[in-house]
Amino acid sequence: MPSTPLSANQEEVLSAVRALRRENDGPVRTAQVRERTGKGSSHTSDLLGDLVDLGKLVKLKRGIYDLPEFAEDEQSERRGHSQAGEVSRTTGWPVDHGGSESSPPDPSPSLEVDDRLIRSYLGYVPDPDEAFFCRIEGDLMQPWLSEGEYVLALRTDQVTVPGRYVTWWGESEAQVCVCLSPLGKDAGKRVEEGESSVEEGESPGKGKDSGVIQLKTYGPQETLRLCHLSGRSYETGEGTRVQMQIRGRVVWPLSTPRDVMETVTDQMAKVLERTAGS
Repeated sequence: MPSTPLSANQEEVLSAVRALRRENDGPVRTAQVRERTGKGSSHTSDLLGDLVDLGKLVKLKRGIYDLPEFAEDEQSERRGHSQAGEVSRTTGWPVDHGGSESSPPDPSPSLEVDDRLIRSYLGYVPDPDEAFFCRIEGDLMQPWLSEGEYVLALRTDQVTVPGRYVTWWGESEAQVCVCLSPLGKDAGKRVEEGESSVEEGESPGKGKDSGVIQLKTYGPQETLRLCHLSGRSYETGEGTRVQMQIRGRVVWPLSTPRDVMETVTDQMAKVLERTAGS
């Protein structure tokens, strides 16, 4: 019986999973596919579910998928770990600070984190030089996170997708986390006129100018339109020049309502699994 032909959207998602699988050298999370394709959360989940039904993908657990040719080996390895007792492995992650010499150094040069925690949120464990932790200072992330908590970020100096980014801000290079979104060529005008623009988790439209970004701060909230001039120099819509260096994109913990619910559900499932096995 001939196989059912895939739609253009299904082909796009399947191609994204294959590419991410190679990059991860392991299974792929829904959030990664959503980011790669620019599709909405529900649409991405529906397309992944369709590909599972068609036998093109295997769902390993909630929010994590793999190609059939790898899934059997992955599941066998999981069973082996379950029977033998999985050995915990930790990685020492660098802790990033603001660039100012007056910034107090963190007492520990690295943060030891269980690889299983990193993998549970990213679907893979990046190399230590590809990611870093930073500690929240003051109320700059409230009400999402409080002072003293950590965030994990993948190193990047560009805003390619809407999200939360770690930046060095101002002449003193104080380290802050803000929401950044690439804007379309006419989006800056809409922001100045008070209209809504690209929201975190959504995909910017085609024809975007990577030199223009929207910045949103946490507690208190403030929105700026920034046009990149050169190096660390940006200009606001009012003509004020500011200094900002993008250090990385925050990938954990998650903050959108859907992602928070997914995180809570995943953690509750783990608690129930441990309770049932005890």
